[in-house]
Amino acid sequence: MHFCSCALIALLLAVASADHHLHHNRGSEDHMSCHKLSAPNADFAFALYKRLNARTAAGNNIFFSPLGISTALSVLSTGAHSETHSQLFSSLGYSTLNQTQVNEAYQHLFHVLGQSQENQKLDVGNTIAVHSGFSPLEKFLNDVKQHYSGEVLQINFTNPAEAADKINRHIANKTQDKIKDMVNDVDPETMMMLINYVYFKGKQKPFIREWTHEDDFHVDGSTKAQVDMMMRMDYYHFYEDAVNHASIIVLPYNSNYDDCPS
Repeated sequence: MHFCSCALIALLLAVASADHHLHHNRGSEDHMSCHKLSAPNADFAFALYKRLNARTAAGNNIFFSPLGISTALSVLSTGAHSETHSQLFSSLGYSTLNQTQVNEAYQHLFHVLGQSQENQKLDVGNTIAVHSGFSPLEKFLNDVKQHYSGEVLQINFTNPAEAADKINRHIANKTQDKIKDMVNDVDPETMMMLINYVYFKGKQKPFIREWTHEDDFHVDGSTKAQVDMMMRMDYYHFYEDAVNHASIIVLPYNSNYDDCPS
Protein backbone atom coordinates (compact mmCIF):
# COMPACT_ATOMS: atom_id res chain seq x y z
CA MET A 1 0.00 0.00 0.00
CA HIS A 2 1.43 3.36 -1.04
CA PHE A 3 -0.22 5.62 1.54
CA CYS A 4 1.15 4.18 4.75
CA SER A 5 3.80 2.07 6.36
CA CYS A 6 2.44 -1.40 6.90
CA ALA A 7 3.87 -4.36 8.75
CA LEU A 8 2.85 -7.95 8.30
CA ILE A 9 3.09 -10.56 11.03
CA ALA A 10 2.51 -14.16 10.03
CA LEU A 11 2.44 -16.41 13.07
CA LEU A 12 3.94 -19.51 11.57
CA LEU A 13 2.02 -22.22 13.33
CA ALA A 14 1.10 -25.53 11.77
CA VAL A 15 -2.56 -26.38 11.24
CA ALA A 16 -3.38 -30.06 11.27
CA SER A 17 -5.99 -31.13 8.74
CA ALA A 18 -8.00 -33.88 10.36
CA ASP A 19 -10.48 -36.49 9.22
CA HIS A 20 -13.72 -34.89 10.38
CA HIS A 21 -17.46 -34.96 9.71
CA LEU A 22 -19.04 -31.56 9.22
CA HIS A 23 -22.43 -30.90 10.80
CA HIS A 24 -24.01 -27.69 9.60
CA ASN A 25 -26.99 -26.76 7.45
CA ARG A 26 -25.42 -24.92 4.57
CA GLY A 27 -26.21 -25.77 0.94
CA SER A 28 -23.96 -27.97 -1.17
CA GLU A 29 -22.84 -25.05 -3.36
CA ASP A 30 -21.89 -23.03 -0.27
CA HIS A 31 -20.18 -26.06 1.23
CA MET A 32 -17.97 -26.33 -1.86
CA SER A 33 -16.97 -22.65 -1.91
CA CYS A 34 -13.88 -23.10 0.24
CA HIS A 35 -12.67 -25.92 -2.02
CA LYS A 36 -11.85 -23.26 -4.60
CA LEU A 37 -8.87 -22.44 -2.38
CA SER A 38 -7.52 -25.99 -2.19
CA ALA A 39 -5.47 -26.16 -5.40
CA PRO A 40 -4.02 -22.62 -5.33
CA ASN A 41 -3.20 -22.80 -1.62
CA ALA A 42 -1.49 -26.18 -2.05
CA ASP A 43 0.55 -24.88 -4.99
CA PHE A 44 1.48 -21.77 -3.02
CA ALA A 45 2.51 -23.89 -0.02
CA PHE A 46 4.88 -26.05 -2.07
CA ALA A 47 6.31 -23.05 -3.93
CA LEU A 48 6.97 -21.29 -0.62
CA TYR A 49 8.47 -24.44 0.86
CA LYS A 50 10.91 -24.71 -2.04
CA ARG A 51 11.95 -21.08 -1.53
CA LEU A 52 12.45 -21.57 2.21
CA ASN A 53 14.24 -24.87 1.70
CA ALA A 54 16.68 -23.27 -0.73
CA ARG A 55 17.65 -20.75 1.96
CA THR A 56 17.79 -23.19 4.89
CA ALA A 57 20.93 -25.00 5.97
CA ALA A 58 20.97 -28.73 5.21
CA GLY A 59 19.51 -30.83 8.01
CA ASN A 60 17.45 -28.01 9.53
CA ASN A 61 13.68 -28.29 9.83
CA ILE A 62 11.27 -25.81 8.24
CA PHE A 63 8.16 -24.91 10.24
CA PHE A 64 5.52 -22.61 8.79
CA SER A 65 1.79 -22.29 8.23
CA PRO A 66 0.82 -22.05 4.54
CA LEU A 67 -2.76 -21.29 5.56
CA GLY A 68 -1.68 -18.40 7.77
CA ILE A 69 0.47 -16.82 5.07
CA SER A 70 -2.11 -17.34 2.29
CA THR A 71 -4.80 -15.84 4.50
CA ALA A 72 -2.71 -12.81 5.42
CA LEU A 73 -1.85 -12.06 1.78
CA SER A 74 -5.49 -12.57 0.79
CA VAL A 75 -6.50 -10.02 3.43
CA LEU A 76 -4.05 -7.56 1.89
CA SER A 77 -5.54 -8.19 -1.55
CA THR A 78 -8.93 -6.90 -0.39
CA GLY A 79 -7.41 -3.44 0.06
CA ALA A 80 -5.02 -3.53 -2.90
CA HIS A 81 -5.56 -2.23 -6.43
CA SER A 82 -3.95 -2.25 -9.87
CA GLU A 83 -0.47 -3.78 -10.05
CA THR A 84 -0.27 -4.59 -6.33
CA HIS A 85 -3.52 -6.55 -6.51
CA SER A 86 -2.42 -8.36 -9.68
CA GLN A 87 0.88 -9.39 -8.11
CA LEU A 88 -0.80 -10.69 -4.96
CA PHE A 89 -3.32 -12.74 -6.96
CA SER A 90 -0.56 -14.07 -9.23
CA SER A 91 1.61 -15.12 -6.28
CA LEU A 92 -1.33 -16.83 -4.56
CA GLY A 93 -2.46 -18.65 -7.72
CA TYR A 94 -5.89 -17.01 -7.86
CA SER A 95 -5.82 -16.45 -11.64
CA THR A 96 -9.19 -18.17 -12.17
CA LEU A 97 -10.88 -16.36 -9.27
CA ASN A 98 -12.02 -12.82 -8.58
CA GLN A 99 -11.86 -10.97 -5.26
CA THR A 100 -15.48 -11.72 -4.39
CA GLN A 101 -14.97 -15.46 -4.90
CA VAL A 102 -11.81 -15.42 -2.78
CA ASN A 103 -13.53 -13.47 0.00
CA GLU A 104 -16.55 -15.80 0.03
CA ALA A 105 -14.33 -18.89 0.00
CA TYR A 106 -12.37 -17.69 3.03
CA GLN A 107 -15.57 -16.71 4.81
CA HIS A 108 -16.83 -20.26 4.43
CA LEU A 109 -13.45 -21.73 5.38
CA PHE A 110 -13.38 -19.73 8.61
CA HIS A 111 -16.96 -20.82 9.31
CA VAL A 112 -15.95 -24.48 8.93
CA LEU A 113 -12.78 -24.11 10.99
CA GLY A 114 -14.73 -22.30 13.70
CA GLN A 115 -17.04 -25.23 14.43
CA SER A 116 -16.75 -26.03 18.14
CA GLN A 117 -15.23 -29.43 18.93
CA GLU A 118 -15.15 -31.42 22.14
CA ASN A 119 -11.64 -32.80 21.65
CA GLN A 120 -9.83 -30.01 19.86
CA LYS A 121 -9.52 -26.25 19.58
CA LEU A 122 -8.65 -24.45 16.36
CA ASP A 123 -8.61 -20.66 16.31
CA VAL A 124 -7.69 -18.89 13.07
CA GLY A 125 -8.16 -15.19 12.52
CA ASN A 126 -6.78 -11.80 11.60
CA THR A 127 -6.42 -8.47 13.36
CA ILE A 128 -5.86 -5.08 11.76
CA ALA A 129 -3.87 -2.94 14.20
CA VAL A 130 -4.58 0.65 13.12
CA HIS A 131 -2.75 3.76 14.32
CA SER A 132 -4.99 6.00 16.41
CA GLY A 133 -6.32 8.77 14.19
CA PHE A 134 -5.68 6.90 10.94
CA SER A 135 -8.80 5.83 9.02
CA PRO A 136 -8.43 3.07 6.40
CA LEU A 137 -11.23 2.64 3.87
CA GLU A 138 -14.34 1.41 5.65
CA LYS A 139 -14.95 -1.22 2.95
CA PHE A 140 -11.53 -2.76 3.59
CA LEU A 141 -12.17 -3.04 7.33
CA ASN A 142 -15.66 -4.44 6.75
CA ASP A 143 -14.35 -7.05 4.30
CA VAL A 144 -11.72 -8.17 6.81
CA LYS A 145 -14.33 -8.49 9.56
CA GLN A 146 -16.94 -10.23 7.40
CA HIS A 147 -14.81 -12.60 5.32
CA TYR A 148 -11.59 -13.18 7.27
CA SER A 149 -12.68 -13.53 10.89
CA GLY A 150 -11.04 -10.17 11.50
CA GLU A 151 -11.16 -7.44 14.09
CA VAL A 152 -9.70 -3.95 14.42
CA LEU A 153 -7.30 -2.93 17.20
CA GLN A 154 -6.55 0.76 17.83
CA ILE A 155 -2.82 1.30 18.52
CA ASN A 156 -0.73 4.38 19.27
CA PHE A 157 2.35 3.50 17.23
CA THR A 158 4.12 6.74 18.19
CA ASN A 159 4.77 5.07 21.56
CA PRO A 160 6.66 1.94 20.40
CA ALA A 161 6.91 0.27 23.81
CA GLU A 162 3.21 0.71 24.55
CA ALA A 163 2.28 -0.43 21.03
CA ALA A 164 4.43 -3.57 21.25
CA ASP A 165 3.00 -4.43 24.67
CA LYS A 166 -0.61 -4.07 23.50
CA ILE A 167 0.03 -6.13 20.36
CA ASN A 168 1.83 -8.86 22.32
CA ARG A 169 -0.99 -9.07 24.86
CA HIS A 170 -3.47 -9.41 22.00
CA ILE A 171 -1.45 -12.19 20.34
CA ALA A 172 -0.97 -13.98 23.68
CA ASN A 173 -4.73 -13.90 24.23
CA LYS A 174 -5.41 -15.36 20.78
CA THR A 175 -2.81 -18.13 21.16
CA GLN A 176 -3.64 -19.17 24.73
CA ASP A 177 -0.39 -17.57 25.99
CA LYS A 178 1.73 -19.78 23.72
CA ILE A 179 3.20 -16.72 21.98
CA LYS A 180 3.86 -13.78 24.31
CA ASP A 181 6.70 -11.74 22.82
CA MET A 182 6.12 -11.72 19.07
CA VAL A 183 6.82 -8.00 18.68
CA ASN A 184 9.98 -6.45 20.11
CA ASP A 185 10.46 -3.34 18.02
CA VAL A 186 7.79 -1.18 16.39
CA ASP A 187 8.46 1.61 13.91
CA PRO A 188 6.82 4.77 15.37
CA GLU A 189 5.80 5.80 11.83
CA THR A 190 3.73 2.64 11.30
CA MET A 191 0.14 3.34 10.31
CA MET A 192 -1.21 -0.20 10.13
CA MET A 193 -0.15 -3.74 11.01
CA LEU A 194 -1.78 -6.98 9.92
CA ILE A 195 -1.67 -9.78 12.48
CA ASN A 196 -2.53 -13.32 11.43
CA TYR A 197 -2.76 -16.04 14.07
CA VAL A 198 -3.34 -19.78 14.04
CA TYR A 199 -3.80 -21.75 17.25
CA PHE A 200 -4.42 -25.49 17.26
CA LYS A 201 -4.65 -27.96 20.11
CA GLY A 202 -6.01 -31.44 19.64
CA LYS A 203 -5.62 -35.02 20.71
CA GLN A 204 -4.39 -37.41 18.07
CA LYS A 205 -6.14 -40.75 17.88
CA PRO A 206 -4.00 -42.86 20.23
CA PHE A 207 -1.46 -45.44 19.14
CA ILE A 208 -1.09 -48.77 20.92
CA ARG A 209 1.79 -48.18 23.31
CA GLU A 210 2.92 -51.83 23.27
CA TRP A 211 3.52 -51.67 19.51
CA THR A 212 6.08 -48.86 19.80
CA HIS A 213 9.55 -50.04 18.80
CA GLU A 214 12.95 -48.63 17.86
CA ASP A 215 13.77 -48.34 14.17
CA ASP A 216 15.85 -46.29 11.74
CA PHE A 217 14.73 -42.72 11.04
CA HIS A 218 16.34 -41.41 7.85
CA VAL A 219 17.27 -37.76 8.36
CA ASP A 220 18.57 -37.50 4.79
CA GLY A 221 20.12 -39.73 2.15
CA SER A 222 23.16 -40.53 4.26
CA THR A 223 22.12 -39.92 7.88
CA LYS A 224 19.91 -42.10 10.04
CA ALA A 225 19.12 -42.34 13.74
CA GLN A 226 17.45 -44.90 16.00
CA VAL A 227 14.17 -43.53 17.35
CA ASP A 228 10.95 -44.86 18.85
CA MET A 229 8.40 -45.54 16.10
CA MET A 230 4.66 -45.54 16.82
CA MET A 231 2.61 -48.13 14.99
CA ARG A 232 -1.07 -48.64 14.26
CA MET A 233 -3.01 -50.65 11.70
CA ASP A 234 -5.64 -48.52 9.98
CA TYR A 235 -6.74 -46.92 6.71
CA TYR A 236 -5.29 -43.47 5.95
CA HIS A 237 -5.54 -40.89 3.20
CA PHE A 238 -2.14 -40.99 1.49
CA TYR A 239 -0.71 -39.16 -1.52
CA GLU A 240 2.60 -39.58 -3.34
CA ASP A 241 3.60 -36.32 -5.07
CA ALA A 242 6.23 -37.14 -7.70
CA VAL A 243 6.61 -33.52 -8.80
CA ASN A 244 7.50 -32.22 -5.34
CA HIS A 245 9.17 -35.45 -4.19
CA ALA A 246 6.87 -35.64 -1.19
CA SER A 247 4.76 -38.28 0.55
CA ILE A 248 1.70 -36.91 2.34
CA ILE A 249 -0.43 -38.71 4.91
CA VAL A 250 -3.43 -37.47 6.88
CA LEU A 251 -3.21 -38.45 10.56
CA PRO A 252 -6.67 -38.13 12.14
CA TYR A 253 -7.40 -36.25 15.35
CA ASN A 254 -10.31 -36.96 17.68
CA SER A 255 -13.08 -34.77 16.29
CA ASN A 256 -16.38 -34.94 14.51
CA TYR A 257 -16.46 -32.72 11.46
CA ASP A 258 -15.01 -32.64 7.97
CA ASP A 259 -13.00 -29.51 7.38
CA CYS A 260 -12.29 -27.95 4.02
CA PRO A 261 -8.86 -28.84 2.64
CA SER A 262 -6.70 -25.83 2.00
